[in-house]
Amino acid sequence: MKSELGELLDARGLVRRFGGLTAVDRVDLHVSEGEVLGLIGPNGAGKTTLFNLLAGQLRSDEGTIRLLERDIHGLPPHRICHLGLARTFQVPRPFLSLSVFEAVLVGARFGRATPSRSPASVTRQCLARTGLSSRRDDPVRSLNLAERKRLDLARAIASNPRVLLVDEAAAGLNPAEVRETVDLLRDIREAGVGIVYVEHVMEAVLDLSDRVQVLNYGGTIAVGPPDEVMRDPRVVEAYLGRAAESADGGGTGR
Repeated sequence: MKSELGELLDARGLVRRFGGLTAVDRVDLHVSEGEVLGLIGPNGAGKTTLFNLLAGQLRSDEGTIRLLERDIHGLPPHRICHLGLARTFQVPRPFLSLSVFEAVLVGARFGRATPSRSPASVTRQCLARTGLSSRRDDPVRSLNLAERKRLDLARAIASNPRVLLVDEAAAGLNPAEVRETVDLLRDIREAGVGIVYVEHVMEAVLDLSDRVQVLNYGGTIAVGPPDEVMRDPRVVEAYLGRAAESADGGGTGR
């Protein structure tokens, strides 16, 4: 079946079990060109497992995944990256023995082909976009947390993705660094990349997302425009907690 116009990633009925635990329970997910889908939920809701299924680190027990109308279910991560889906990690996993330039060059060399541009040229541009040009010759191990998160994004976008999975890029950053990260992701979205954004910094995810999808106990409990989703009683109960109801006038305060 042909996907909707502009749709880049379409996952249907994904299930992943670990013994008796169903970590992902019949989840549908899709993202279109130039769209940001915020993926939120409490710890243990299944967000990272879902990312691992989409990126090929895990194989689903049931369901389908299509990238640019191509079935990618069961393909290894390097093939999925080459076809146009890249990801970052909640805890960056750089090659500590490489220089900053070399670490980003890995993405440029092994990602989706960039016509008429050399991997070195792509790498230089990605370092400039992420504010790392001045650190290009420094060893990766010398970077602080914020710089390693920017390096992770630089490596991912150097692979020329059509879809980018971003896992808590703002976690552990100060407010100024969070704003810089949101601005960078907005710039990536403006280039037509579809982004699925897992984040616990609610200000960041609500500011950036076109739609929000909420997971709880492995399943989707709400999906839609951010303002509408965040008023859903199921989301308040499962994710925001009773305190949010009190703050809205539904309780007695602290």
